Amino acid sequence: MPRYDFRCTACNHLFEAISPATLTSLPCVACQCPFSVRLVSAPCSPRMGSTRHYTEEEMKRIKEPVWSNQDGSIDV
Repeated sequence: MPRYDFRCTACNHLFEAISPATLTSLPCVACQCPFSVRLVSAPCSPRMGSTRHYTEEEMKRIKEPVWSNQDGSIDV
């Protein structure tokens, strides 16, 4: 199930909950008020790969061709 953000209408507390898409209100986790509003959030962009930063030496090695001939030439 997806995670949604909710804001309590009584105490303004913001909390996150895992709930079905059809559920639009949950009790507040702070004050137990029965009415909270599900907020519309912007979707996050997908991240491909890792967030690791590579050194210049590692980048040179990554950019090197994987396959080369005996004489050092590269077939394209």
